[in-house]
This record gives sequence, structure tokens and C-alpha cells, in this order.
Amino acid sequence: MQALHSSSALGVNIFDYWRGTSDLSVVCAASGLCRAGRELIGKISFEQKFSIDDRFQYSPNLDVVIYLQSSRYRAFGIECKFSEPYSSRHHGGLDRKYFENREIWQNLSATKNLAEKVSPDDNRFKHLHAAQLIKHILGLNRKFGHCNYRLLYLWYDVFGEPGYLHRQEVGEFKDVVRSDGVVFHEITYQELIVNLAKHRKGHSDYIRYITDRYL
Repeated sequence: MQALHSSSALGVNIFDYWRGTSDLSVVCAASGLCRAGRELIGKISFEQKFSIDDRFQYSPNLDVVIYLQSSRYRAFGIECKFSEPYSSRHHGGLDRKYFENREIWQNLSATKNLAEKVSPDDNRFKHLHAAQLIKHILGLNRKFGHCNYRLLYLWYDVFGEPGYLHRQEVGEFKDVVRSDGVVFHEITYQELIVNLAKHRKGHSDYIRYITDRYL
């Protein structure tokens, strides 16, 4: 989190403020995760791990998870990205071990087909870390059940070709996983902050901080 490019730090700077209240309707509506104006009771946690297969030693870290009460969804998972999609470092693909267990792909035929195209190396997506998102879907499916959660991809947008290509890849990924019934959403930090700024009256110091720092 001490790194200037840290997506973890950016995620905490946006979401930690809301841990002081049980009604998360403002930040969730601004993120596109629920309708505006309805009470949404929940708890925010960071760096959550959901096991995909008990045989695996490690589980992927999901940046933010909002555990919900009295909602048709049990949780909102949020994967945060800052500068990583635009790095010169190539992201990895999906290890072949994920295809040894057929049960984890139940109800995910299209997602599995895409997963096979980014395994063991990802030569399909240049900016989007598709393998990481697929692992989050598998972990959330096992923890909460298919269609019982929402997964949000929250990223920092940039000008030029990298930003354009990244957005195209996000759209391609979204179309595939949604065809399997995965409730997947995407929004930029810029869009989220603009939405939050509409609530400046009740959260003036917080809104001033995030707008001055990130817009």
C-alpha cells in the first residue's frame, strides 16, 4: 500500500470512509451496485480470500467485499485497479490446474471457454487481467452461490489508446461472463467520484479529499 501506484491504497481511500456507517446505500448506488434511495445495510471488508478448491494452497485476494443484510444478494465483490492495466509488465494467464475440477465450472460454460483461451498464458487481453477476474468469479461462486453476488470491476481510466483498448477488453469480458448469469458490472473511479460528489452536503471533507486527489 506504500507504493504510489497501489490499487489497494486507492481502494481503501475511497471505501474506508464508509466503514463508519451501516447504511452503505450512498456508496453502493454511486458504484452502480444498487438503486439510489433505498437503505442498504452491510459491512465493508478489505483483502478477502475465497477458496476455489481445497486442494489449492492459495486463494486470490479480492480488494473490497461488502457483506449484505436483507438483500437479494449476499455480497458485493469489488476488484480495484489503478495503474496496473497500463503497466509494461505482462499479466499472467490461468493455470491449467483450474480445469482439473469440473465442479467449479458449473453454470459457467462461456466463462470456462474464455478461461481456456487465457490458459496457461494470456495472449488475448493486453490490459485487462482476465484470469484474475475469472478466479474471483470462481471463488465468489463457491462462497455465495451462483447469481447470489455482484462483482464490480473498478478501474482508473486514462486518455489515449491504452485507455480505449482497456475499456474494449472490459466490455468483451463483461459480455462473456454475463451470458453465464454472472452479475458483473464495471465503472471507472472518475465516474464513481463524480457520482459521490452529488452527496457533498453530507460528506464535504471526504468529497473534497477524493476529488482533489483523484480527479
